[in-house]
Amino acid sequence: MTRSSSSTNPSLDERAALCRAKNPDVFVAIHCDASETSSSASGTTAYYYKSYSYPLAYYLNTSIVSAYKSSIYASNKTMANKVDKGTKFKGFKVARVEECPSVLIEYGFVTNVTECKALTNDSNQNALAQATVDGLVKYFKNS
Repeated sequence: MTRSSSSTNPSLDERAALCRAKNPDVFVAIHCDASETSSSASGTTAYYYKSYSYPLAYYLNTSIVSAYKSSIYASNKTMANKVDKGTKFKGFKVARVEECPSVLIEYGFVTNVTECKALTNDSNQNALAQATVDGLVKYFKNS
């Protein structure tokens, strides 16, 4: 954990240094997305940079999408159909940690009213946390 309280906010370089110092098996950055151009932007995405990080991103994304479809948006088919933005290659700094597989997870868009409500719901946060753990378990079982 790079943020142990609301008063700690390490820079991207400091986060990478913290990762290197701990020698983890994986590095997972969890964020919520925002759009400056569209209040209807929605969905979850897993980003990776190094090819060896793709399986981690894939398992996490698959598990998180499943939680959205089976639980969070179970009664909202419109949102459920838009939730999977995929597993994508992108050079985000937090996904460029080279010492271990590293990914950036965007759980959803805080600029979308429906998604923001879902993201701030305690039960949904628990479902996303469990989905993330489930994705990690699948990754480690298959790697």
